[in-house]
Amino acid sequence: MHQVAALAPSRSLADIAAASAQERLDAELLRRHLPAKIDALLPQELLLCFEHRLWELIRKAVGHPSPEAALCTMRSFVMCLTEALDGFNARICARRAVAHAADGVVELGHDLRAQLSSAACDNLAELLASMLPYAALLSSTESADVAFAELAETRLRQVEECWNDLLTCKTHMTDLYMDNDELSKMRQDELLREAAELLSRSGEPCYVSEAQAAQVQSFLIEAARSSFASRQDPAWQGLLLRLRAEARRAPTATSSVNYLPEVAVRTLSEITTSLCLRERAAKTIQSWWHLCQACQRKRRLQQPRIANAHEMTT
Repeated sequence: MHQVAALAPSRSLADIAAASAQERLDAELLRRHLPAKIDALLPQELLLCFEHRLWELIRKAVGHPSPEAALCTMRSFVMCLTEALDGFNARICARRAVAHAADGVVELGHDLRAQLSSAACDNLAELLASMLPYAALLSSTESADVAFAELAETRLRQVEECWNDLLTCKTHMTDLYMDNDELSKMRQDELLREAAELLSRSGEPCYVSEAQAAQVQSFLIEAARSSFASRQDPAWQGLLLRLRAEARRAPTATSSVNYLPEVAVRTLSEITTSLCLRERAAKTIQSWWHLCQACQRKRRLQQPRIANAHEMTT
């Protein structure tokens, strides 16, 4: 028995416009909130890096129990704390702003830098205090036990895995942020092409309700401003032809049934106005450019002529 798969019904123009609006909203939310999530990982990254360094020092001293080993490890702890704080302060001093989930991008002034540095110092000091008992064990014979060595090795491996996972997460989030605009543009182009192909079918009716009219009009105007329209794509030309045909029906169309003719009239009017403004701006720029060129030529003519070397007489 052969089963024929049913073709998925094509979306209406209103559905495509709604999908486009949702795509713009999702892209804007990601653009707004993802930097804050990336910056929020900085304190955790600092702590994991610091803890990894401390466990490395303990693992290195395991197997040689002595008060000198414990004292040397504790001194190394303090040096690592100083280096971690210096590195953190250098990172925040090199930045002009930081992203927050609630406030957006906030300028890194002196007060905010001091606040972040103080919070980092408290967190590092708390972690250092929790590691001191392990360093103290290095002065006793317990540090020579296999169990203590295995503990140090296990904790070092766990911290390293968490640190690597966090760095991988930051990398993926950064890649997503960098690619967000391009991916959103690609999806918008796909929606625009789908709408153009739908409207270019002159034999198929296309209905837009009163509640959908504003969103459909916004979608079509955004399509006219996109690179999809600037490439003079045949699908876009077909969409324009359909809009012109619908606009001619506007005086006789029953608006209570289908608002597409009214949407077509307003969209074409907006496109015409936008094109006129662009043309006017282009002419203004050209006029200013010609004026600047004329002023430069006038200044060159007014400057005294510099004699060449072979024209100079002694």
